[in-house]
Amino acid sequence: MNLSLLGRIGVIKMNILPKVFFLFQSVLVISSAACFKKWQKDITKFIWKGKKPRIKHKLLMDIKDSGGFSLPDFKLYYEAACIAWIWDWIKLENTDILELKGHDNRFRWHAY
Repeated sequence: MNLSLLGRIGVIKMNILPKVFFLFQSVLVISSAACFKKWQKDITKFIWKGKKPRIKHKLLMDIKDSGGFSLPDFKLYYEAACIAWIWDWIKLENTDILELKGHDNRFRWHAY
């Protein structure tokens, strides 16, 4: 398909980002920054159709109010997923994680 620049960014937001964010919420062990750099390189190739980029990646990721294109930053989404998981463990209001592998976590993580 012949998509515009905004169309290709929209494809990333609507098709790729939800799948990657689900992966981040499920598997929290991406330890290397090389993985995020490779994804950024692949996204840049997709956005510019393999040609030389005409706009800096930082400007593409900036919000629209400041003149950017609001391209999602996968590293920030990964960090947000990690922080949300840690926040659930600190609060322990979600009853699904109170019983994990036979351990009773009702006394909060401070007891361990």
